[in-house]
Amino acid sequence: MLERIDRYELKERIGAGGQATVYLGEDTLLKRTVAVKVLNQVVSLEGAYVDAIMREARLAAGLSHPNIATVYDFKVDGDYACIVMEYFPNSLDRELSDSGPMSLSRVVDVISQVCDALSYAHRTGFVHRDIKPHNILLDVNGVPKVTDFGLARAADLSAAATAVGTHFYMSPEQVRGEAIDHRTDLFSFGAVLYEMVTGRRAFQKDSSADVISAILNEDPQELSTFQPGVLPDVVRIVRRCLEKQRGERFQSARDLAFALESVADDLKRD
Repeated sequence: MLERIDRYELKERIGAGGQATVYLGEDTLLKRTVAVKVLNQVVSLEGAYVDAIMREARLAAGLSHPNIATVYDFKVDGDYACIVMEYFPNSLDRELSDSGPMSLSRVVDVISQVCDALSYAHRTGFVHRDIKPHNILLDVNGVPKVTDFGLARAADLSAAATAVGTHFYMSPEQVRGEAIDHRTDLFSFGAVLYEMVTGRRAFQKDSSADVISAILNEDPQELSTFQPGVLPDVVRIVRRCLEKQRGERFQSARDLAFALESVADDLKRD
């Protein structure tokens, strides 16, 4: 295991993915706990990727929102490059793994805050490209923090890149390699919403090829199959997020949040 990059001491490996390995670290200069995301691409072998990551990290560091994880630093040390970020102890994927389907009130609470973060990012011209439960961190109070803005785009800009995004949550236009916009994030977010309500992935198949085929050609199983008491309005919201054609989805993250909040408000009045 790596022990140090520049001034950042790496204490424990806390996560790993296709693009990076994440360590719990300490900033030895400022004496604060951080998350250090070490890129899996070796700097000397893939300079274009590192250049792209640096550009995107600078842009992501300019995002300032209470529901977006702060990027502190970007470092290259020998063959390794890393992004240094706020550290949070939990994530949505871990909460789903531990507790299963969430209550409507918890779903609305998380979705509303993440939608607010996405609305802000989309207004600045950012499309996340890799919305998934793993990229929604949770602080000690359960407040969501979206992370990894720019990483998927940087991978897309790399000469070594193949498919960008995580295949369970990719939109049809991503799968086809088409141009994307903010509605791409809303499809991915719909797959996350489906999982929060049911505890299961919307496009769960045995192979990546089957997942991609399902995203392009199939609708997910009805939510009521796994969650019999789910409200019809929630079913309609999830279906609309997961429309294959972008024009048929919600047209903004704020519209999605408003629809869910309206369902929750109606439930309270009843």
